[in-house]
Parts: sequence; C-alpha cells; structure tokens
Amino acid sequence: MAEPGKPITLITGASSGIGAALARRLARDGDHVILVARRLRLLQEVSEGIVASGGSCEIAVCDVTVGEAARSCVSEALRRHGRIDRLILNAGGGDRTPAEHLTGEEMRAALELNLFGVVNFIEAALPALLRQGNGQIVAIGSIAGYRGLPRAASYGAAKAALMNYIESLRIDLAPKGISVTLAAPGFVATKDTKKQRAKPMAMQLDRAADLLARSILRKRRYVAFPRLLAWIAAIMRLLPVGLYDRLIRALDRR
Repeated sequence: MAEPGKPITLITGASSGIGAALARRLARDGDHVILVARRLRLLQEVSEGIVASGGSCEIAVCDVTVGEAARSCVSEALRRHGRIDRLILNAGGGDRTPAEHLTGEEMRAALELNLFGVVNFIEAALPALLRQGNGQIVAIGSIAGYRGLPRAASYGAAKAALMNYIESLRIDLAPKGISVTLAAPGFVATKDTKKQRAKPMAMQLDRAADLLARSILRKRRYVAFPRLLAWIAAIMRLLPVGLYDRLIRALDRR
C-alpha cells in the first residue's frame, strides 16, 4: 500500500527501456509506481532497484493486448489505492518488415500492441478518472507516426492511429479535468537499439526519461524528442509527396 499523499502512477511496458527508466525517475520524485508488463523476472529486477533506492512500487504481470487482463489490473490498483493519478501507457514496439513480406497478421499484432494495448487501459481506467474529476493520461507515440517510413508500415500505421486517438481524447477530456499528454520519441539508445546499427541523433535513455518525466509533471500536452530530429520530422511532414519519397529513400540508403 502506498503512503498517504503519494501520487499513484501506473506504467505499462515498465520492465525495460523507457518504461523502466521513467518508473525509476518518477519513483525517485515521490510517486508510488505500479509496474505493468508481461515479463515477471524483469519487473522484479526493476522493482528491486526502485526499492533499493528508497522508492515505492509494486508489480502487476499483464498482457496489455488482452482487455480482461487490463481491466483486472486497473481494478486491483483501484482496490488497493482508491485512485490512479497518472496512467502512463508506454507498452509498444514492432518489427521492421519490407512490404513484400508484410502480412495482415503482423499488421493486426502491431495494432493490438500499440493501439489497443492503450485503448484497453483507458477504457478500464477512464470511469474512475471521471469520478475523480482529475488525473492524467500519458501515451507514448512515435515520430514514426508522422509519415510513412521504409519497412515500417505496421509500426508506423499503429503509432499514427494511436496519436490521432490520443489527440481526440485530449480535446474531449480537458473540460472534465483530465489532462492528456502525448509523447513522440524518436531514437532512444536502449539495450535493444544497441544491438542494431547506429541511429541518427539517438538520445540516451536516462536523458529521455528525465525529459519525459518533466513533461509529465508539467502536464504538457505534447512532447517530441530528440528536439532536432523532431523538428526535421515536422518539416518533412510538409514536403510534397514526390520530394518526400525521394528524400526518404536517399536517407535510408545512407
């Protein structure tokens, strides 16, 4: 049980990467963090690190793509604490697949994880947030959702759908006292990305988590990072289709 007065923050995808780093940062700032992911062993490792640093947390094993599992996870959090102050929906990911190998199954899997993994938790938690009359929803989109990228049809389409969905909720929920933050990271140097070729302008994990945490605490509506990459991506959204296609192919060959 959390100490009285501590904000209750539920984070999905909290077993590694940005989710784990953000959980550590928010716990350090005084939140009681509910770590949600599928991998128990990794959740336990993150939890042990938070507790060893004086933080407060608990773990919940959950597959975010399963609606009933999401409802059960949220119900248990509400039973234990009576409220959720921050719902941070970070679970996501996807493979890079050439168009000739892309299947409907892969597209559905990307949408289930990146879109419906968020929808499931919002559906489960929103009635409680509305009763509270306050709270914050944070969703992690991606700069990849701005425009199509090579070999990223499934991941990019899922993130684009997520970002549109979250922007609509932000408009609808603001008058009801619920703030909504949409984050659009670019490349972040995690253990997984270190196994791949170098990514342009990749931000270090702890720096990304720090920037994201500050944006959440300030209840910013939108944050994209790394800043230079976000600006470049924003400008490229405005390019004519033909020019954009030629430029992105040239960049992809580098």
